[in-house]
Amino acid sequence: MCPDESPDKITYHGLVERVIFSSDEFTIFKFLPKADKKNNSFVALGNLAVKENDKLVISGEWVNHAKYGKQLKITSWEKMIPSDRATAIEYLSSGLIKGVGKRIATKIVDQLGPNAVNIILENPNCLMEVKGLGKKAEAIARSVLENYELQKIVKYLRDYGLTNKIAIRAYKTFGRMVVEYVKRNPYCLTQVQGIGFDRADAIAENLGIAKNSPDRIKGCILFVLEEALWNNGHCYLTKEQLIDRCLELLNKKDLIYVEAGDLEAPLKELEQLHIEEDRVSLDWVRQKEIQIFKEIERLLIQFPKIPVLGRTLLYESAERQKTHNPTFTLSDEQREAVAMVMRNGLSVLTGGPGTGKTQTVKAIVSIYRQIYPKEAIALAAPTGRAARRMAEVTGMEAQTLHRLLGIGKEGKPTLEEPLPYGLIIVDESSMIDILMAHWLLKNVRTGTRLLFVGDADQLPSVGPGRFLADILKSDVPKVMLKKVFRQAAESMIITNAHRVNKGQMVSINHYRDDFVLVDRENPEDVQKAILTFLEKYPDAQVLTPMKKGIIGTHELNRLAQERLNPTGKELVYGSTKYKVGDRVIQTQNDYEREVMNGDMGIITSIEDGEVTVEFYDKKASYSNGDLANLELAYAISIHKSQGSEFPTVIIPVHTTHWIMLARNLIYTAITRAKKKVILVGNYKALGIAIKNNKPIERNTLLKKLLGDTNLYN
Repeated sequence: MCPDESPDKITYHGLVERVIFSSDEFTIFKFLPKADKKNNSFVALGNLAVKENDKLVISGEWVNHAKYGKQLKITSWEKMIPSDRATAIEYLSSGLIKGVGKRIATKIVDQLGPNAVNIILENPNCLMEVKGLGKKAEAIARSVLENYELQKIVKYLRDYGLTNKIAIRAYKTFGRMVVEYVKRNPYCLTQVQGIGFDRADAIAENLGIAKNSPDRIKGCILFVLEEALWNNGHCYLTKEQLIDRCLELLNKKDLIYVEAGDLEAPLKELEQLHIEEDRVSLDWVRQKEIQIFKEIERLLIQFPKIPVLGRTLLYESAERQKTHNPTFTLSDEQREAVAMVMRNGLSVLTGGPGTGKTQTVKAIVSIYRQIYPKEAIALAAPTGRAARRMAEVTGMEAQTLHRLLGIGKEGKPTLEEPLPYGLIIVDESSMIDILMAHWLLKNVRTGTRLLFVGDADQLPSVGPGRFLADILKSDVPKVMLKKVFRQAAESMIITNAHRVNKGQMVSINHYRDDFVLVDRENPEDVQKAILTFLEKYPDAQVLTPMKKGIIGTHELNRLAQERLNPTGKELVYGSTKYKVGDRVIQTQNDYEREVMNGDMGIITSIEDGEVTVEFYDKKASYSNGDLANLELAYAISIHKSQGSEFPTVIIPVHTTHWIMLARNLIYTAITRAKKKVILVGNYKALGIAIKNNKPIERNTLLKKLLGDTNLYN
């Protein structure tokens, strides 16, 4: 039974009895008012993040929902600090306070009393007196203070329509001063992932900023360049591209607030920009590209021309010793690649699947070791999964570029000296963006042989630039392996990968089961077939072009979890359930945990509000507020699969994804499979994708710098 309806705003003190529904946008929950002696709860909804037993003060107005009846629509709210023993223990052990489980929370409350949280907020040093905490006391106190501060900031930002997840990101971006920054210039929020110009513009309007304000125009210019950089990989925009996009955002429909000429003065005033000829770029991006060019020049021009005696005789003897296969011989292309690496400080080896890149790398390493036995060798790749794959196929130790460069919690290399290796081989180089390229190149010593290995026809890097494509178009030494070896040619996966790359329809051999196409016309049937195959092949990985829709990652993950892991111990964050045994993927670099974007793992435990994930080479724990960048991974996007290899790959190919149907996307997905490819969809969609070979163009200064220069002159 609901309290009597009132036309005015009404306020209640009480607690959250049960969360009915929670998403990034709003939460619906049962609320039990403290003053109600009959324990009559009611339904409340609003833009806030709560959990069961949270104590709140809520204000709002009663509304009548056609389906669910009377509900309190919350207009303002505040979380109450726990003041009794049970809720104080629950709060401290909820997962919000790092390093505190039920046992430690009980110990703190037993010694400090039911007002423990208030006492800690007023005097953080009081935890030093709690027996058994030791060195943890300072970290716990800091976490309590940060969480209290975060709740106030999140509440302020949510009042402007930001979701809990994005409000937390804003706090992590700007720290405790975020509210002041937003009040001063709300367009700073566009630096936070998930906040576009329109949302920042709405907040600015609430704060009274005029539509033709120079601050609004400058905010838009910076947003458009950042959007082009991180969403589309462009390191600069032409003036025309920049102005067109700015006017599209600054003016709404027929309402013209800003003309093209109004952008001239703000463009000149923004110190963060560099304008040269027709190019407009963020200055720090331009500097990165210039430095990359200079490092490439250094490694090529200053490379000592060391004579490699007996190179021809070493080719086959070294490889036979390595493979224990006396009949193995290198092809002419592979011989050329070995010679290229020995003669140059920087070079590129590229080629499609089955062309012998791995055997060539093995030969290079083996021969180099015989010629230079005292020199160290490093094998690396952009991601943990790619490094693991590199180690498996070469039989040698490999590491991530982050580990090679000592990239720590600050997200930057920590090396004090250049890398101490005579030979460095980097696999899956198409994944390298300009940031990683810059870090790597500047830490390679003069005289080192640096080899980039990759498939130029794969998708470009998620981050800005087209590093591999740009150096392949220059006169940097390169070898492209084209010959498909006999054993590889017998694989329908490799055969069809090459067919797709040439623009040809896949070939289905009904006597082979390593490449199949399951014909389904409507997306509901595609979804059902995918889920059936996931049950049949537990090691299968779904790779899909998009996140949304019934055959996108979000919906497929939800349904796959229900089928494959229905009973695991769970924790709910936002609209996602995390269960022990779930496959998960990290979606942003987390330098504190040393877990990178694209790393995949398995949830091994959920205890005291903390989720523990086992990755390839480490374990990492996530409290409730840290789960925003951890997603289910029964189905992942094709972009996220780069650098990985899976026994079985399931790929939905349907016209509902028409905007993403492209040749390089299908090619990349097929080449992720080791034993089996299952395409689920129809020939029409597959045909559209294979025919769509529109090149992905990215504006990069590096391409121009390399193209304008003879690197050997």
